[in-house]
Amino acid sequence: MTNIFLSVLAGSVSVGLITVVLLAWTPFLNKRYAAKWKYWIWLFLAVRLLLPFSGTQVRIALQALQQEKTQQTAQTQQNNMPMPPRAPARVTVRLPAQMTAPITVPSKGSSIQTTLLNATVLLWAAGGICFIGFHLISYMRYKRQLLKTGAVIRDNRILCQLMQLKQELAIRRSVLPIEAAAAASPMMLGFFHAVIVLPDEEYSAEELYFILKHELVHLKRGDVCLKLLLTTANAVHWFNPLIWLMRKEATVDMELSCDERVTQGADYAQRKAYTETLLSTIHKQCTKRTVLSTQFYGGKKVMKKRFQNILRKNRKKNGVGILLFVILLTIGLGMTIGCTATSKPESEAPKQFGEKEELSNDTFVETEPFQQKEKVTADADVPDNVREETPTLTFSLEGEEYEVAAVIAEGNGYMIYLPDGEWYPSDFENWEDIDEEWKTCIYDAWTAWNNDDVRLWTVRMERRSYDEAQKELLDKGYALINDRMFRQDGETIYGVELKAAGTDTWGVCSRYPIDAQEGYGVQIHAIAGTFALSENGNGGE
Repeated sequence: MTNIFLSVLAGSVSVGLITVVLLAWTPFLNKRYAAKWKYWIWLFLAVRLLLPFSGTQVRIALQALQQEKTQQTAQTQQNNMPMPPRAPARVTVRLPAQMTAPITVPSKGSSIQTTLLNATVLLWAAGGICFIGFHLISYMRYKRQLLKTGAVIRDNRILCQLMQLKQELAIRRSVLPIEAAAAASPMMLGFFHAVIVLPDEEYSAEELYFILKHELVHLKRGDVCLKLLLTTANAVHWFNPLIWLMRKEATVDMELSCDERVTQGADYAQRKAYTETLLSTIHKQCTKRTVLSTQFYGGKKVMKKRFQNILRKNRKKNGVGILLFVILLTIGLGMTIGCTATSKPESEAPKQFGEKEELSNDTFVETEPFQQKEKVTADADVPDNVREETPTLTFSLEGEEYEVAAVIAEGNGYMIYLPDGEWYPSDFENWEDIDEEWKTCIYDAWTAWNNDDVRLWTVRMERRSYDEAQKELLDKGYALINDRMFRQDGETIYGVELKAAGTDTWGVCSRYPIDAQEGYGVQIHAIAGTFALSENGNGGE
């Protein structure tokens, strides 16, 4: 839930900035482009607000796709080559020199920050539920009141006009016309069953034509459902006042674009007659309303904008270029903000373990201090992050060497290095093959991007020595092979590498298919070799 909230927050910031730009450009856009293009922009932004992904997740996904494509190309080339003699698999882990320094113990302040973040997430969720609940309940009560007090229209004049307009607009959906004295103005209701509501007023033939056509255009475009989309986006981002402004402006643009569709192909006299119909609604009853409906009358300020837009003589341009620009800007800005929000300053890294450890008869792991690559330039303007040492994991498998960048995964009392962009945090609560007792020991878990069957997680076996933890695993069916614990279940291998930590014992656990043993199996052992504890994890005892 916390990760979702952080992604929502990043999206809210990026869309809020774009909203400010669009609101500043509104006078220019309204004069130059048809209102439907800006309306579609608001709808795209509403969809973006409801997608809980961050820029970092997009970047990782793109990296995973690129890596998978590279691996498939390499595999195709390898399949076309004669099989070479099998060479021992070796893994070289190159780590920066600062990994020998102890890990900073999480302070009390970080715990307070975590508590405040959890409280903020709960407040956000409660606010969103209250927001959308209020509008849905208000809508249902208002609709029930209109249906209860209103009467189905039997006037042949209205029914014939309605049928003709449905044929003109190619609308096949059934529409229920009712007349209700409590209606604020002519409106369209209903997400699934369309209802046109007319106030208990007398309308001329011309007024009736424009009113019914206006509401049927709303029906054809599904504007009632789109208003629900905008309201839902506002509910998720209720804390951001810019999203409230976005929803309000989108509602105005919805009416402007509907007016443009109604008067499409009409001459000036017809457009003027349409504005007179709008003007007449100002003097009608305009009291209670609901945001989840279309409103023929939208208030005096909105009506003034609509008059100006309808009577404007200049021909407006196609705005598809503006729409595409905003889409690209939204994606780019979202990735920039997401990457900035999730980036962390480099921390002190964990200790190195043994210099060389035998894995099996044909597999070895080596740890070497990271050696900084030779700088390609001596220019003083080179950014500091280019000069910094970057941790890498280098895997030598089947005689080929693969080097990938590594990132620090900080846990509660430990740190571990993972290949950058190849693993993502996983919800181990949904793992059906892990018993509940074992889940209580799990601290963090990850899943490989390229294979959902490959998992990695850390456990802390409190008040159990190394020997006791090893015996417990042996009792669970694990076998001890070169100081590592393995258990095979069908076509799946479960592995545990134990780390003694004073009165407790930590474990780096994994699960992968048997056919991935020489790939992910070797990589996971290299990852486990970077695991180190802080004093909070009893590493100092």
